[in-house]
Formats: sequence, C-alpha cells, structure tokens
Amino acid sequence: MVRAGLPDKMAQTQQACPLAVSNLRYPQPQALVMKEWGDAFKVTLGNNQIMTVQRRGVFGFSDLGKQVKELYMGNTKLLTITHDRVWFGRPTISINRVTGRQGEDGTPVMKTKPGRAVWLGRRKMTANLMPPGSEPVKVTLKTKTFNSAKGSIVNAASKQTLATIERKRFSAREMLAGQQSYTVTVQPNVDMAVVSAMMVCFDEFFYEGK
Repeated sequence: MVRAGLPDKMAQTQQACPLAVSNLRYPQPQALVMKEWGDAFKVTLGNNQIMTVQRRGVFGFSDLGKQVKELYMGNTKLLTITHDRVWFGRPTISINRVTGRQGEDGTPVMKTKPGRAVWLGRRKMTANLMPPGSEPVKVTLKTKTFNSAKGSIVNAASKQTLATIERKRFSAREMLAGQQSYTVTVQPNVDMAVVSAMMVCFDEFFYEGK
C-alpha cells in the first residue's frame, strides 16, 4: 500500500511508457544488447537472443518504394517499421503493430522523426507513441553534447527515463563495416520491444549507410 502524499514509483514508470506490444517487461532494469549484423539486428538479454529485426524481402522495399523492416520475438512478428525516405523535409518512420496470423492490422502505434539539426555532436529524435484507446505520448531520444555515443529515451511530459543507450564498437571488423552495436538499459515495466523499435528508427536516421 502506498501512503498518502507519496508517489507510486511503479505506476510512474508504467505511465512513462504506456505503449506495450509484448510481454518483455520486467520489474528491474534490464540491459539489452542490439547488434547490427548485415541487414538485421539481433537483440539479446544476457545470453539469450530475444528479438530480431530484419528487412522485408531481398532489398527491404515495399511496393511503394518505402523501406520496411520487421521486428520478431521468436517466430512471432510484432511490428513493422516503415521508413519513408523523402527528397525534401524530414523523413518519418511509422511503426505498426501486427496482430494474428493474417498480418498487419494497419494501425500505427508509433511515428518518429529526426531532430531538425545536429549540433555539437548531439543526435535527437522524437517519437509519438499511440497506445490504443489513449492519448498520444511524446518521447524524445537525445544523445549527449560532444558524445553522440551515449544518450537516453525520455517521456517529454513527465521527464521520466524509459531507457539509457550507449553505442559501442565490439570489434575492428564491425568498425570497418560501419555496423552499429548498442547497449540499451531499459527501465522497469517498459516494453523492450517498443524501445528496440525506437532504437532501430534512431539507427536508420543517423547511422544507416554511414
């Protein structure tokens, strides 16, 4: 029981990220490793691979020329991540939830955009989370000034942290290939699949092809 006048920390953490698409939520902080491998990401927790992100088809493009990635937990597809590579203005990435065996239900659960400017080494991305039946929640992903390898994902309204991130190079081969690896510490009761999808968007905006 929570005494009057004292905040319920568990409820605050849940409110920080109301969107959930999987059961990958834990009562203690958990450190994920997201490792880019070719056109895919492998997501591990400890010694266990819990998710993968892979391009759709051979070149990863839909019929409309938009690049599509899919997030899987085991053999279950949870999300599609669609990158609209525009010629002018800022690109957007839409994330749709997948339901049942028939595929996508067409309902977006997240939309992301990169920040307008990259300055002093900092990277910035905004994400609008759209939980079904609830108001959208704005989340920001920012890296540190002069150190774009470290950053955090924060609820813009409540200032609560969903996750902290660190970009790493685990080997010389990865460095030469331009492949990214991230250690992502996800806060209690925040869905790891949602955070992983945000990280894929962040990588697409700032590091894909670089």
